[in-house]
Amino acid sequence: MNQTMTENPATQSEPVPAALPERTENDAVMDTLRPWLTQIGLFVIFGLLGLIAVTLFIDSRRQAVSEPWQELTLAQAGFANSGNVDRLTQVASTHPDTPAAMWALQSAGDYQLRQGIYQLREDREAGFALIKKSKESFQQVLDAPASAKSSNIQQASIFSMAYASESLGQFDEAAKYYTQLIEEAPNSHFAGAAKRGAARSTNPEFAAAFEKFKSFEEIGDAPGPNVPDRPKIDFPEFEMPTDEPKTGEESADSSEPETELEKPEVKAVEPATESSDSHPPPDENAASDSDEAAAAPPSDEPAAESK
Repeated sequence: MNQTMTENPATQSEPVPAALPERTENDAVMDTLRPWLTQIGLFVIFGLLGLIAVTLFIDSRRQAVSEPWQELTLAQAGFANSGNVDRLTQVASTHPDTPAAMWALQSAGDYQLRQGIYQLREDREAGFALIKKSKESFQQVLDAPASAKSSNIQQASIFSMAYASESLGQFDEAAKYYTQLIEEAPNSHFAGAAKRGAARSTNPEFAAAFEKFKSFEEIGDAPGPNVPDRPKIDFPEFEMPTDEPKTGEESADSSEPETELEKPEVKAVEPATESSDSHPPPDENAASDSDEAAAAPPSDEPAAESK
């Protein structure tokens, strides 16, 4: 009989599972963040895009702020060479209500004011026209918002407006702007000049003198003899010597023959020797006569004239 052996299932050995690795804190954190990884990735992407947008915006703003100043620098360089204020006014029209535009308008107005005052001596109508043109530039600065201009530009435009009005004979308006400047900025470097301008604008003698100047009529050339024209002097034409070297033939023809001066013949002088033959013997009679004449006393009577 075949004996069948049955095994007890309890006694059968089960496979032992492999040991799991130890979990760390990082694993726990990752398990916590795993459901939110998609949202975190989107947040990082949008954050980078926002950072790029902010950088581009700052650059564009920086360029927008610096561009008017660059154009103003170029306009001032062109104005210094040509004396034309059109480029300055173009900067103000291209970038209105900016600090660069205020500087451009102030520079253009100051130049027109100076040129107008200088031209009053020769052409009053043209000079007054330039001064009126300068007031338009100053008025634009005064009408601009306070955020577009500094206190120095504001004070300069007020003073320039007052001085331009005074130059046109508008003394009431000039006194108003002078007084405004003194009240708003009593310690500015324009205050002293503004006080003197206010005194002139309220002085009736100054107004009377301006009226005489404004109504003055030129009488033409001053009377008197005419100044003769400058004499015309004709200088003779002559050939200037040249530094070009002459050829051999020209130098031979132009050279003059040299004459040699004869040197005088110098004869040797022989020394004189003493000899009895060279001197005659002395005369004894002549010697005695000279001794008697020297020993004779002088005579007081005049010598008898020979007839």
